[in-house]
Amino acid sequence: TPARDTFLQSLKEESPSRLLEIVERHKSRTDPFNLKEVLEELPLRSLKDALESIGKILTESLLRCPAEQWNVDPPQHEDMETVATGSVLESTVAVVTAVATVLSVAVKTVSAEVIEDILESAIILHALLPLFTESHPNLRDTVIHMCESWWERDLRGKEELGKNMILTILRYNLIQQSKALGAGMKRLWSLRESFRLFDFLGNPPETEELKELLLQGCIVTNIYLKTEESRRFLSFLFSLNVDFIKTIHAVLKKHLLSLTKVQVGYYADIYFQAWKKATGPYLKMMEEHCIQNLMEHGVYLPYSSPMNSKVRQMLSYFHAQKVRQGVDEMLHRLYEPILWRALKASNSEVRANATLLFTDAFPLQDPAFGREEADANLQRQFEELFRVLDDPCPRVRSSAVLGVCRLTSRYWEMIPGRPLSELLTKLVSSLAFDASSADVRCAVYKSLPIVLDNKLSHPLMEKLLPEARNGLHDVAERVRVAFVDMLLKVKAVRAAKYWKICPMEHLLARLAMDSPVVTRRLVQLLASSFLPVEQPEETWSERCITLVQMNPTATRCFYQHLHKFVSPTNIAKLILQLYHCLNTCLPKHKGQNEEKEAEGDEKENQEEDDEDVPLAKDLTTVGSLLEVVVILWSSIRKVLLGNPRVYQQLVIKFSNVVPGYFRTFKNERCYQALVILASYMPPNTIPTFSVVGGGGSGSVLSRLRAFELGVDDMAFTPLLDCMCCWGQAGHILELITEWLSANLGQKSPQTRVNRVRINLPMLPKPDLALQYTEYMLRSPECCASVLDSGHKLNALTELLATSKDTLRAFLKNPKTIGVDTASATALRAFRLHCLLQILIHHKHNGEGRVIQASFESTSSWVVQYVLCVLQAPHDTASNKAEAQASFALNIATVYLKACKDIVLVGLADPDFIAHCLEFTISVVETDKGVQCLPLGLQLLQSVLRHCLCQDHEDATEEKLRELVQAAPTVFQKLMQMMGRCTRKQVDVAQQVLLELGPALAGLLGTVCQWRAFQEGLFHGIVSITMVAVVAETKNIMQKVSTITNMAESTPVLLEKMSNMPPLSACILATVLRNNKITRSFLSELEECVHSDELQSLVGITSVLHIIHTIFKAKGRGGDIGSVAKAIQNQLDIHATSMMDESNTVDRVLYEEDRRILSILLPSQHLTAHTQG
Repeated sequence: TPARDTFLQSLKEESPSRLLEIVERHKSRTDPFNLKEVLEELPLRSLKDALESIGKILTESLLRCPAEQWNVDPPQHEDMETVATGSVLESTVAVVTAVATVLSVAVKTVSAEVIEDILESAIILHALLPLFTESHPNLRDTVIHMCESWWERDLRGKEELGKNMILTILRYNLIQQSKALGAGMKRLWSLRESFRLFDFLGNPPETEELKELLLQGCIVTNIYLKTEESRRFLSFLFSLNVDFIKTIHAVLKKHLLSLTKVQVGYYADIYFQAWKKATGPYLKMMEEHCIQNLMEHGVYLPYSSPMNSKVRQMLSYFHAQKVRQGVDEMLHRLYEPILWRALKASNSEVRANATLLFTDAFPLQDPAFGREEADANLQRQFEELFRVLDDPCPRVRSSAVLGVCRLTSRYWEMIPGRPLSELLTKLVSSLAFDASSADVRCAVYKSLPIVLDNKLSHPLMEKLLPEARNGLHDVAERVRVAFVDMLLKVKAVRAAKYWKICPMEHLLARLAMDSPVVTRRLVQLLASSFLPVEQPEETWSERCITLVQMNPTATRCFYQHLHKFVSPTNIAKLILQLYHCLNTCLPKHKGQNEEKEAEGDEKENQEEDDEDVPLAKDLTTVGSLLEVVVILWSSIRKVLLGNPRVYQQLVIKFSNVVPGYFRTFKNERCYQALVILASYMPPNTIPTFSVVGGGGSGSVLSRLRAFELGVDDMAFTPLLDCMCCWGQAGHILELITEWLSANLGQKSPQTRVNRVRINLPMLPKPDLALQYTEYMLRSPECCASVLDSGHKLNALTELLATSKDTLRAFLKNPKTIGVDTASATALRAFRLHCLLQILIHHKHNGEGRVIQASFESTSSWVVQYVLCVLQAPHDTASNKAEAQASFALNIATVYLKACKDIVLVGLADPDFIAHCLEFTISVVETDKGVQCLPLGLQLLQSVLRHCLCQDHEDATEEKLRELVQAAPTVFQKLMQMMGRCTRKQVDVAQQVLLELGPALAGLLGTVCQWRAFQEGLFHGIVSITMVAVVAETKNIMQKVSTITNMAESTPVLLEKMSNMPPLSACILATVLRNNKITRSFLSELEECVHSDELQSLVGITSVLHIIHTIFKAKGRGGDIGSVAKAIQNQLDIHATSMMDESNTVDRVLYEEDRRILSILLPSQHLTAHTQG
């Protein structure tokens, strides 16, 4: 053929360029020339001549440019000789690649008798493989492909073409981790016999390189594990050399920690396949150095080690293969010297690990045993099971419980009936009531569902489980959760009726009182019983009434969580069924008329009984049913908004009967539920109830008017919520404004509305108005509606601002006895005025200057009329002056809280913050104002958080930085005032210290959180707290040391040293909550000791007393030790002066200091410098 002639002609000429053209045509997809077909058509003689010519071309090319020079860097200068050398190299590489391509095709095509003609050329190319670097990837891959084809055909001489091929594949194909890694592992699996060519005994360099490539490229790389060929190849590596097995196992153990659970399972399968195929010394090495080593690690690794669970998983894979031949005997033989000794070890963690392995591998038996030996072996293991169930360590017992349940579920048919029954009885009757450990009780209820997975266990478990019914009332929440989960499992597998295991009364009682995590599971358990969706819908309401009558509280909890397990459609159907049920309680003719109005021409399928319904007389049950309707409606309220058709259906039905419900159900409980139900419907659907202009007693606003002062919040909160849900909060604000106007001496603002108003004579109730306002601002839903009320809200805000006139009048002329009602009301109004201003500006995202401008009048008023009263000297014996100062303090407290809130929500600018801090210091410096000190610390915390958290403009940022720098100064002044209070106002200080701790903890927590960015601020605050503690402690020590009578001073001094002063105790208790703050506090103490500030023995004793208190609370630590050593050095300085002191306070202090140091520094030799 023309193609054959062309090929032969190119070889006769022995021209490399013609050969390159032939190879290019072969590789081209558009050219029909196919080198394989040409070689197949050639006669035997012509084929041999062609292959001989190919070999000559290869030899000549390599002689012209040897492969050793391919990777040599060219000279730095370029000349004609360098260019020529480069062109020769390129042409040589191209020719060698073309020759390799022809040989690769020939290996697959020619017969075995002709293959010897190309063996020499193949050996040459194989020998040159290490020289083919990444710059010649095509040539390298072509030669590897040729060698692979040689091994696939099992041709003579393949042994000469193996080593470099394998090393190159591992070096370039696997280490690079390309996308075809799976294909690479398949290639290695097909070439696995070529690994036998390496000498693993002598360990030449090529073998060492192979080991390294296999370990790093195959064993440690997890991405190969998914394919079956990859795992087969990895298991094959265990058969290469006995010593190499140790190396693989050591590498895998180090790599085990980074594996996922699935990957550990793959490696376990690799180990098992390697063991199954091993024989002779390989089998011995696998068992003794791999499997048994894993067993030892599974027993002796710490229980909390992350390696523990992974090793156990690998061993569990072997345990699961016990059905395979030889596995039982191997496990019995390898566990024998390890497991039985570990089960009786003194270390409880070892016993717990051994228990898990023993129960997972149960039964350990040798098939070669006779019947008597097998029975004795099995009896021994049953005895061991009962022994570990009675182990003194709770962890061992918990592990035993889990293991016993697993093995009973797995081998139910194989275990004799008596031991099986005794084991489960032991769990249910004894360990389920283990009073010493909640973990053991929890393990019982978590593990029993494993037994229930075996259907054969159901008859026995149905008899045993009722004994564990009290697990529902366990004191530990996790035990109750596990018990309910067990009941869910019983219900799922239909092993028994769950209400026969635990009575329904107990389930409902726990449902009514337990935590949400238990309640949610109980609702899931009871859902199908009290809402049987597979039964007629009429049954649903009957079950609901039954549930209400059994436990009303549990009913509310049940229906609150029901929407999590039932579709919204079924809940809507249940609401309609309860609607029909409640309608039977209405007068018959009225109910029928309302039904017709609600449904028009729709025919009802239910017939009402002619007799009077007993449910109508039970208003308690009716109230519970109405609450259920409200709960169900609220649970699917968002879903109903997305389904207008269902929502309109519910609204139409209930809007026609709600007025009748109000007339029929006079119970207060029913009324509250009906009010909430009405709030879910548009107000125009129930005009007789929602009308706000009339004076009818049935409207919401009329009922709000009728309440008297002192009414419980639960009486009016549903009405307020209802009005706000309808968007009618403005009408409530009108009522509040009307009532407050009379008390604050203002005329009620007149608002024009197009509706009829009936003015009923009624006394104003300002305190009740404030009570309404406080609730609406506290409730998120009501607050949103209030803030949308526009001019009515503005009118109320302006009216509340007039409370300052009443407060000012009282400050000028206070009552001699207490505070009158008008003044107390005005103070509440002033607080609400401040709160409303903040909420309004926060809603509209006001800037700091805006809120400050609106607060300017309030701020100036407080400074002018309140602060001056606090700062003025007053006679404590005068009741009038005392009342005036106390009332001014209350006003200042309200204002400071408002300032804190303004800063907290980010509405304050630097000028306003500076005013707040200045005002705080001014208040605290007064005699009465120290009670505001905790509030001042809270304000300072809010200021720091505001300054550090937010991004600001450059000008503002500079001011905020100044505020942060001034924070330690403000804090120092506050602590100074607190110290003065503890000395002069002991009774007041005790009350203030109760609130100081949380406020100080919040401030220290904030500065600690920002320590990385504000190191100076953190150390400044901590240093001030340290100085406050040292100063107060030193002051107490100094006072006691001035007692002249030594006989009296010594016991008093020692008693004082055993108790911290009140402020210091409060500060230390706060500091010790945070380890970082504690370390910084001790560092500041150490610096204080090294400084010259504590020269006297009293000062040193004070610091020693502080660190001794910290030692008793926190234990010995490095920081305490460093401070104690510094104090020891100071005491050594005073040792000489103590030689002549025999009966002084300093001598008592010195000896007590030495005694405390011996406790803090037990390893230090404290030499006594004085004699008693």
